[in-house]
Amino acid sequence: MQLKITHIVFDCTLDSDDWTDWDAIETADLLADRYAETVWEVDNEDRLVDAISDKSGWCINEIDYEIISEDDYDAPDVECVMEIDYTTQQ
Repeated sequence: MQLKITHIVFDCTLDSDDWTDWDAIETADLLADRYAETVWEVDNEDRLVDAISDKSGWCINEIDYEIISEDDYDAPDVECVMEIDYTTQQ
């Protein structure tokens, strides 16, 4: 399955005195620019967040993507939105 990122927001906060809010914002913006409009080959939609987090080294707060089909008549393009709540994870 191929998925194209249309919007992404990374969580670039760290518990460090050396890492400022500005560093987090700047890094999140740079990553968003780098990963927007990229196409990912994954087994399923749930694997997308894991694949991008593994590659970037950062957690993802929000992600929007389109399902890309190699044959337009096999499946229509579908826009999807996934919001992740890390506050409930341990």
